[in-house]
Parts: sequence; C-alpha cells; structure tokens
Amino acid sequence: MFYDDLATRLEKEFKTTFENRLHYDLEHMFTFYIIIIIIIIIIIIIIIIIIIIIIIIIIIIHN
Repeated sequence: MFYDDLATRLEKEFKTTFENRLHYDLEHMFTFYIIIIIIIIIIIIIIIIIIIIIIIIIIIIHN
C-alpha cells in the first residue's frame, strides 16, 4: 500500500515536472526562433543596403 502511494506520487510529480519542462522548453524555443528570424532579417537588410551602395558607386564611376 505504502509503495503504491509512493509510486503514484512520484509518477504525478514526474509528470507535472516533465510537462512544465516541456512548456518551458517550447517557450524558449519560440523566443530562440524569433531571435534567429530577426537576425536573418537584419542580415538580409544589410546585404540589400550594401548591394544598393555598390550599384550607386558603379553608376557614379560610370558617369
């Protein structure tokens, strides 16, 4: 009887801890992906700006 009670309590404890951990990880992964997406967007914008500057320089040199 005592062991059954202990087992169910441990199982419940493990389950809630696991669920909380999973939720926590998902939230962190979401934030992580948002940060990565923002970094990628910033890199793309920088590349576009560099290309535009190069095109402007080429146009100025040719004229």
